Amino acid sequence: MLKYLKKVLLDILIEGLFMFIVIAVPVLYYVFIPQHWGTLTLITLPVLCWYGAKLHVKLIK
Repeated sequence: MLKYLKKVLLDILIEGLFMFIVIAVPVLYYVFIPQHWGTLTLITLPVLCWYGAKLHVKLIK
């Protein structure tokens, strides 16, 4: 039980860290370099879609 709980908490931490990076990097990029926001959005949206699909599959299992 403790191993399972540790694995679940580690998965949540890793997913949360990834989500923080995906959300925080574009925001910081926009704050410091606003003229490149359009280019960054083209990169960020597919990553967010991929992450959402991955999370959806994980929640179904």
